[in-house]
Amino acid sequence: MAHPFFKSSLLGERGVLLELPPGEFSAQELADALLRVKPALQRQCQGVQCIQTDAAFTVLSHQPLKDPLALMAFVEAQFVEALRGPTQTPALAPKVHEFLVHYGGQHGEDLENLAKALDITPEELVSLHSQAEYVVQFIGFLPGFAYLSGLPELLHVPRLSRPRVKVPAGSLAIAAGYCAIYPWDSPGGWHLIGHVPHGLFNPANEQAPSALQVGDRVRFVPEVV
Repeated sequence: MAHPFFKSSLLGERGVLLELPPGEFSAQELADALLRVKPALQRQCQGVQCIQTDAAFTVLSHQPLKDPLALMAFVEAQFVEALRGPTQTPALAPKVHEFLVHYGGQHGEDLENLAKALDITPEELVSLHSQAEYVVQFIGFLPGFAYLSGLPELLHVPRLSRPRVKVPAGSLAIAAGYCAIYPWDSPGGWHLIGHVPHGLFNPANEQAPSALQVGDRVRFVPEVV
């Protein structure tokens, strides 16, 4: 179905996909729109989740929808209002997470070399990183892998030229203007600066398997040894 802001389509009997033109809205605008839309979605249809990726919203239901076309029209109207309508639309208050971080060491093996490349000390890098507040912009790459904006500009560095075959779960990393915590052991090409001892994805929790959701705020607290 065509739409001035996005194109929408059904995902079988359990979902709706809204695709936006790349670059039309910033990641922050999309995250804020999702926070404004969530209350109405929850009132309209229980058990529905809405997931934001880089330029799309995916609305999914655990059960087959009684009227998928009606839900698609409702979702369209809500996002049109949230993206282009009145800014006073009520929004859910963002959830704030604080994670204890062990910077450097075995799982933050890039911290010292990265600090040297940036011409700062490891302590200054840790201070810069931990003083910022981050926003979950979207989930991608892996289940529970949250892309966090808010990284200080000095720490905007490219991905590694040669990705690692295995990055341990819980690794705190930065690259390409984002910060992230690896929720699983996996390959990865980001700079590892620390470790977060917190499970970020629980598949047994069907309602909210990912600890981080789009729009959430994240703060990192250095572990005092």
